[in-house]
Amino acid sequence: MEEQEGFVEFVGEAAAFYNNLTDVDVLSGLWEQLIFISENGEVDHEQVFDYPTEEGGVKITYGPPFTLVFDNRSQGRIVIYTIRRPSY
Repeated sequence: MEEQEGFVEFVGEAAAFYNNLTDVDVLSGLWEQLIFISENGEVDHEQVFDYPTEEGGVKITYGPPFTLVFDNRSQGRIVIYTIRRPSY
């Protein structure tokens, strides 16, 4: 899995949230969700939604276990901007 090393970049709020996770089950659930969006990051309006911004746009996926605001980049990389517990 060396080719996948570093495929996720946590920035801002997401980095703080990620760095404060201590529960192994919660952490593994987050990584399962990250792997899912790395493989299925296309907007489908069922699991992955497009959200326009002034800079061009981001994508959102609603948990469980988390609601993520992210962007897929080239070569399977993901930038995560926000990680929050689901709320509707």
